[in-house]
Amino acid sequence: MFSTLDDLFLWDQALNTEKLVSAAALQQAFIAGATNNGTSTHYGFGWMTNVFEGTRHVAHGGSLGAYNNYIIRFLDTQRTIIVLTNYPGSPGPRIRAHQVADILFSD
Repeated sequence: MFSTLDDLFLWDQALNTEKLVSAAALQQAFIAGATNNGTSTHYGFGWMTNVFEGTRHVAHGGSLGAYNNYIIRFLDTQRTIIVLTNYPGSPGPRIRAHQVADILFSD
């Protein structure tokens, strides 16, 4: 899938409403599944689930050829970090997104 920052922003904002998906479906998507023995998979329906600095978040990344991306949605604060790059080196978009989150949530 190819997108732009502007379109991803609009998509993110729509996820804060029920225009695209019901609140109940999103809530379910943002809860981690579990294996048969109860171990958390830290993965909902397409979203990695975690807590950063005490704030629940979901994230997803991907790549295709030279394009790499990562999005983090902080559920309790309705803040989102989107990193899009065509740089194949390190650090990748996940690391950059977490660096931005460190700045955003630093004391």
